[in-house]
Amino acid sequence: MNALQTSNSYSIDAVIFDLDGTLVDSVGDIANAVNFALQQLGLSTVSQDHVRGWIGAGLPVLCQRAADHSGIADRWADIEQHARPYYQKHCADMTRVFDGVAELLDYGRESDLPMSVLSNKPHDMVVAVLDALELGDYFVLAKGYLDETTKKPNAGPALELCRAMNTPPERVALVGDSVIDIETARNAGMISMAVAWGFEEVDSLRSREPDLMVNSCGELIERLTASRAV
Repeated sequence: MNALQTSNSYSIDAVIFDLDGTLVDSVGDIANAVNFALQQLGLSTVSQDHVRGWIGAGLPVLCQRAADHSGIADRWADIEQHARPYYQKHCADMTRVFDGVAELLDYGRESDLPMSVLSNKPHDMVVAVLDALELGDYFVLAKGYLDETTKKPNAGPALELCRAMNTPPERVALVGDSVIDIETARNAGMISMAVAWGFEEVDSLRSREPDLMVNSCGELIERLTASRAV
C-alpha cells in the first residue's frame, strides 16, 4: 500500500513540527526584515515571493540568497547585521498561524500527544514567535538554529527532541513544508510528513517521496488519529 495514501502502517506517538511554513505564515515579517536591511545598504527591495523561496535553511543562508539576488554576494553578512535586530523587534507583526493550526495543537494536547518544534530560524526568534502567538505551552521543547553544523537536516537536534519526548524516533513524525524537513526525518530515522500549504512547491516535496503528505490540518489530525490506532 502506498505510504502517501495511508497512514495505517505507521504508529505515531509524538510529533516534531517545523515552524515557518508549517505552523505559522511568517513570510511577511521575514520579507520586511530583509527589505529593511537592503534599504539600509541602498539597495532595491524584493518581493515576498522571492523571500518565500529563500526561507528554510537558516538566517545566514537567507541573507546569502538575498545578497546573491541583489548582486552583492560577498556582503551577505551586512544584510544579516541589519536584518537580525529588525526581525527580533518585529517577528510577530504580521505572522499568524495557518488555518487549522489552533485546532491541530488543541488535538495534540487533548490526546496527550507529545509535540515539539524544530526550526532553522535562530533559536531566540523561535522562542519569541511562539511566545508572541501564545503557542509555547503546547510543546515539550522548541529548538532553533544555533550554528551551521547542527541545523537541519542534521539529525542531532531532532533526536534530542525525541529523547525529551521519551519516544523512539521510528514512532515520531517530523512534520514540515520543505525538502530539508524530509531529509531531516530520514537522517533521524523518523516518519517524514510533508504539508502542502507551506513555502515549498508541492511538486518538489513529492519528488522527495515523503512517507506521508497532507493538504490541511484537518487531514493531519485524521492521519494522526488513524496512526495512533495501529
